[in-house]
Amino acid sequence: EKNNKKFYVLEISLNEDDITHLEKFKMCLKSNSPIKHKTIKEKYKACRLTICNKKICEDLIKLGCTPRKSLTLTFPSEEQVSKELIPHFIRGYLDGDGCVFNNGKEKRIGFVGTKNVLENIQNIMYDEFGLTKTKIQSDGRAFQCMWSGTGNLKTWFDYLYDYEDIIFLQRKFEKFFA
Repeated sequence: EKNNKKFYVLEISLNEDDITHLEKFKMCLKSNSPIKHKTIKEKYKACRLTICNKKICEDLIKLGCTPRKSLTLTFPSEEQVSKELIPHFIRGYLDGDGCVFNNGKEKRIGFVGTKNVLENIQNIMYDEFGLTKTKIQSDGRAFQCMWSGTGNLKTWFDYLYDYEDIIFLQRKFEKFFA
């Protein structure tokens, strides 16, 4: 808010290598907003799309989106995200706050976020696939959890990408095949 006037701004920043992901999003919205490039902390090259749209912002807030979501997000209720869409939610979460590491020998997939989100992801993977609930660690601000091994990586890949016509971050998708 500025001078008692609300501003509705959606900003999405990604690694500069992922600019095509922002371009696809911009095209879906039929937006003419420019994608801007910036360097963060003099080393991280990023691209950012800023959308000023009250309806989009209000709809995202109703669905549980919050500023600085990595530190505040709670796992969505079934009213916010239906059960059949949860794999898509988790794939998007991986794209934003997850990592895939695969150097051919060592294979890992992990997430950073709130304890609530990570516990819910663990419960889903345990209930549906029997994946072990891994230790959730904290650095004092955020929490993280990780699964290792070829079998776990394959289970995660099948869960996240076994759909047609899906949107995903190409860079993370490709890490499953190193």
